[in-house]
Amino acid sequence: MEQNGYAARMENTMHNVVCNDVSAYSLSTETKNLIKEVYAADFDLLCDKFSYCDRDEMTCHENIEDMCGGKPS
Repeated sequence: MEQNGYAARMENTMHNVVCNDVSAYSLSTETKNLIKEVYAADFDLLCDKFSYCDRDEMTCHENIEDMCGGKPS
């Protein structure tokens, strides 16, 4: 964010500590496809403004403990 002129400060994060084994990696292919369809305009903006264009890439906040549940090893 800072590289694009935005002040990015995340001092506190909210995280569900009950479901640490669940993340985007846990979603079915059908659910992932629905998310891509419903949020298509948002994905377009990410691509246009930040050159982040891979809609199939799975990511998680690895710097936050227990945030990537279900991620394959």
